[in-house]
Amino acid sequence: GFTRAGAALLAHARLALATINRATEEVKQLTGQGNARVNISVTPVMAAANLPRLVNEFYRIYPDGVLRLNSDMLSSVVRQLLEGTLDFAVAFAQPLELPPELGFHQINVLPIIPITRGESSIGTKLSWQELAQHRWAINPSEGGNDIYVLQWLARRGVTLAQPPLEWTSPYMISILNASIDLVTLCPAPLYERQLRPLGLKVIEVPELPPKMPLGVIYRKGMPLSDSAQMMLDMVTRIGATLT
Repeated sequence: GFTRAGAALLAHARLALATINRATEEVKQLTGQGNARVNISVTPVMAAANLPRLVNEFYRIYPDGVLRLNSDMLSSVVRQLLEGTLDFAVAFAQPLELPPELGFHQINVLPIIPITRGESSIGTKLSWQELAQHRWAINPSEGGNDIYVLQWLARRGVTLAQPPLEWTSPYMISILNASIDLVTLCPAPLYERQLRPLGLKVIEVPELPPKMPLGVIYRKGMPLSDSAQMMLDMVTRIGATLT
C-alpha cells in the first residue's frame, strides 16, 4: 500500500490528469472535434423523481454525447470528486463532514422515515427505543442519511440492539426489504414514488429526525463543461421540487 504522502501525491496526480483530460475534451467539443461527455452521480431519490427527463434532455441537446450516470455510496462519490473523475453529484450529505476541497450547494431538505416490508412482524407504530430492538439495514457511508439518523438517535440515548446489515446498493436493499423483516431508513419522496408501490410500509414513530440536506457536491475550483452545467441546472430545478 501507499504511505500517506504517496497516497496524497497519487490523488493530486489523478486530479491533474483528470483536469487536463476534461479541458482537452471541452476544447474538442467547442471546436466541433469531439462530443459532450458528462459523468454524474445521483442519489436514488433523484433518480426516482425524474431520471428519464434528465436523460432525454441530454440526448436531445447532445445526440452524440456520452452520459454516464452513477448511484454510488457517498464515500465513493467523495473519492471520485476529489480525483476529478466525476463532474458533480446530487446526494444527501452533512456539509461540515465533507472534505474541505469539496463544496456543497443545498437544493432541498427532506424527511427521512423508517420503513419495513408490508408483511413484516415489526409493528407499524413504535417508539425509536422499541424500533432499535429490531434488525436494521444501513448504508455505512459517513455523512450519509443513515449515519445522520443514527447519530441523532445516539444523542437521545438510543442505540441499535443488534449489529446492522450494511448495504452498498439501493437495488440490493430493495430486494432484501421485500422479503426480510428489516428496518431501513428512506427519504420520504423515494418511498412515495418507488417503494410504497412495492408493498413496503412506513413505521410510525413519535418524532422524526431533522430533515436531511439534499444538494450538489462538487470539486472546488473545477470548472464544468457546458453540457455538465446544463445537467446541473436541470437536477437543481428537479431536486428543489421534491417534497
